[in-house]
Amino acid sequence: MSSIVNASDYLAQMTGGVADHLWFQKNGQLSGAAATALIAGLEATLFRYEGTPDANSGIGTTATNPSNTSLGSLKQADAGGGRQKWLTSLEAFTAQNSSSTLATGTLVLYDRLVHASGLDGTQTNPQSVMGNTGSGTCTITIASPAVVSITAHGFGIDQQVKFSTTGTLPTGITAGTTYFVISTGYTANSFSISTTHGGSAVNTSGSQSGTHTVTGQLAVSLTRQTDGPGVEIWLEILTQIGATPTTVQAAYTDESSNSSTTQSTTLGGTSYREKTRLIRLPRGSGDKGVLVCDSITLAGSTGTAGNICVVLAKPLVELEILFGGVVAAKNLMQGQPSPIEIVAGACLTFNWIPRTTAVPNVSGFLHMVEK
Repeated sequence: MSSIVNASDYLAQMTGGVADHLWFQKNGQLSGAAATALIAGLEATLFRYEGTPDANSGIGTTATNPSNTSLGSLKQADAGGGRQKWLTSLEAFTAQNSSSTLATGTLVLYDRLVHASGLDGTQTNPQSVMGNTGSGTCTITIASPAVVSITAHGFGIDQQVKFSTTGTLPTGITAGTTYFVISTGYTANSFSISTTHGGSAVNTSGSQSGTHTVTGQLAVSLTRQTDGPGVEIWLEILTQIGATPTTVQAAYTDESSNSSTTQSTTLGGTSYREKTRLIRLPRGSGDKGVLVCDSITLAGSTGTAGNICVVLAKPLVELEILFGGVVAAKNLMQGQPSPIEIVAGACLTFNWIPRTTAVPNVSGFLHMVEK
């Protein structure tokens, strides 16, 4: 398999091969109403904007892998016949939005690899995203609720865990069953569990014996871009969080399978709390990508829980639209960058970096060929 190497190769694929010209539109509407006004220079997600093909109507609280069949994606067809799909050019323009305003800014095309919503703007303990596979010997109380103790366990709230034992677990906990770490009674060295995400605590009774082990479970793994380079961690504000500014960091596994932490980044307060706001968490020094986002941790409460979504994404290309109502284009056959492979199942969608506060009503085409 190879890329499109030159204009002659491109012409051959366009005329004798398989070409795909994908129309898209994001109309600046959320659930039938105008989207929240933007902040000049600060990125916003268009994933839930209405338009063509469709809007995303909700993101689950357990991490999942969106794909080219997911709501909010551009729904391009996968390449057939053992071929690869290549993005060769794109063009877009903005039309008047519901306020009769023309937006200008930068359209960011990316592959959305993992997402999980329901993270809390007031929670200062680690909040699990994809989780980790840490394991260790633990003790379990026979109590209501049961308390699991393990020194420096490293699990975030909502982390999935399983138990095993050399003897017998207390009644109420079953070996090999998935449980969720909950916020009630959570400390760095102990936690309680639920049978469901965000559910009530498990109570235990009876007797127990032997040595117990608790092991973290990954909620999901990357199914695309599985080597990690170029993958980033982003936060999307789905419901407005609080007015008190704080900072946030993510714990993650880098492209070389080393544990790492993102740089501390502002969250909450003016310009960092509004619905549709997107906040990128810069990787640690020297890291080139992300394999797993374990958890995020807020340094303090923003004052309002809201709803934060964590996204793992691979940015692909940017298109600057300097003038409203005028088509902007990028020909990847001319390099900077070169044609971009669109891998099977890619959840293609957009962010927007605004030059003004205007909400974008943006339309255009992606032009792709298979080789």
